[in-house]
Amino acid sequence: MQVDVIDEYKEGGHLIFIDRYIGVYVRGKTQEAFVKLPAEMRQYCKWSGETPPDERPFRVQVIQEKRSGLQISDADTDVILDSEFPSLTPEEYGRLKEMALKSAKDFLALYLSVPDKNGTVRLPRKTFYGEVLITAREMYDHTKNVNDYILVRSGLRQPMNPIL
Repeated sequence: MQVDVIDEYKEGGHLIFIDRYIGVYVRGKTQEAFVKLPAEMRQYCKWSGETPPDERPFRVQVIQEKRSGLQISDADTDVILDSEFPSLTPEEYGRLKEMALKSAKDFLALYLSVPDKNGTVRLPRKTFYGEVLITAREMYDHTKNVNDYILVRSGLRQPMNPIL
């Protein structure tokens, strides 16, 4: 089995995206992160309801590379996959919309399951852009704000107020 991947890299790190599975990626200090791909693909398939790839060894084919100026080690990315440029069919759009709605529903369920949304056992840590998110509330607010930022910047809607 061949797995087509996109390698976004910077000194000190690689983000490896799987072209066929939107949102599936692994990261590591070197391309050795490739060894994480089978488990990540199976986990994604279990979540999405897709049939997972078989257990046979597979070969990785890098179909796109991007040297990034962002902090790859913190999973920041600015790559646009070549496969994202062509227009979507109505069926593809519908499938992607269903996946996005499933992801949002699962994320909200996870957030709501955390008893103390401001509690943490993690120590604060800074990155080039500020503090790392360490509480459920911080992660929820960040995700909501990123979604809002993208939708507003793309002209799809006006800014929203927080819902929770």
